[in-house]
Amino acid sequence: MSLQEHLHTLLTRLSDTSEILQKWPGGDDPSIHTRTTEKLIESIKRIIDGIKSLEEKVNHVSTDTSTDQSSDSGEDEDIANKLRQIAVPLDLLDMMDFAGGLNPDCFARGLIKEALRQMGNLQRRKASMKMLAATIQNGLDARERQLEILKALDEKLASQGNGSVNRNNDNSETLESDLEKSKDNQDQSTCETNKRKRDESEQPSEEEPPSKR
Repeated sequence: MSLQEHLHTLLTRLSDTSEILQKWPGGDDPSIHTRTTEKLIESIKRIIDGIKSLEEKVNHVSTDTSTDQSSDSGEDEDIANKLRQIAVPLDLLDMMDFAGGLNPDCFARGLIKEALRQMGNLQRRKASMKMLAATIQNGLDARERQLEILKALDEKLASQGNGSVNRNNDNSETLESDLEKSKDNQDQSTCETNKRKRDESEQPSEEEPPSKR
């Protein structure tokens, strides 16, 4: 039985199963639904058997090492290659994951989804760190401006204090100079007074009149 015949048989069984579902009888009689359900289960079992036989045929074609170069073998090889290249829907792969098994394609999709989620978390964390760094930098800049203002005020107060000290020193020097001048004047006045006294003491006194004999 060729690979094309296996495919034809599988498609026929799928069509029969679809027809059962489309012509599902109505009514409230449980027996009718029971018989239809049994027929559907049997049809699904035939589909499973057809899939298994098709899989075995494809694997047999891929591992066949015979030197048979007939047209049937070449045709089966072409069909098998096309089947291998068919993209399987992800929804179907999800349905195939059961009993603890994991389809490689679904596993890869799960890894990509998890990687995207972690990347989003890292991007949000990066944005938060940038906001925190900007806030800290603004605080440091404000602190530096405050320090510069305080430094300028200190320098201004220090310059004003030095000016007051210089003025006080000038006043002290002026006062000392005035005191020295006053002392010199006083000394000079004392010297002049003493000189006049000496002059007066050195002048001859008037001669007394001679006494009578």
